[in-house]
Amino acid sequence: MEIIKIKTERVSIRNIIKSDAEDYFEIFGNPVIAKYDDFLPMKREEVDENINDIIKAYCNHGHEKEFGVELQEENKIIGVLYLKEEDSYFSIGYHFNEKYHGKGFAAEAVKALIDYIEKNYSKEIRAIVDPLNERSIELLKKLSFVFIEEKRTKKEDNTIMIEYIYKKM
Repeated sequence: MEIIKIKTERVSIRNIIKSDAEDYFEIFGNPVIAKYDDFLPMKREEVDENINDIIKAYCNHGHEKEFGVELQEENKIIGVLYLKEEDSYFSIGYHFNEKYHGKGFAAEAVKALIDYIEKNYSKEIRAIVDPLNERSIELLKKLSFVFIEEKRTKKEDNTIMIEYIYKKM
């Protein structure tokens, strides 16, 4: 699973590099972005280590990767795509800088990633979403995903996390 660069009309999907740290922090340090996920907002001092881990995953040919969504006009990472290769399917995920919500960038980037997977692999594509994240669910539906199951997981604090799993049709 190697992605060097995918270009669309407005964005490029590419490997994350060390100089993306501030853009990455703008996304993952934001409590609004963490609200529907299983992580707390990232602290600035955690970013460099996280990016180093992402870069190591590229080098180790791991089955779990993150890619930057770069706004071509600004040479700025405005989103991050997640891709994990499972035995029989790919799991995808996405997080975008709040300043760029509602402008179609997520749909454009996720569609490009799906097109790449479908062209190069013959595996199902799934996405996991918080049931309260209505905008993300609408995006998945727009991209021809359908609900397949509800997943319940006990978190470290003993609360139950509910997630919906969607499959690309």
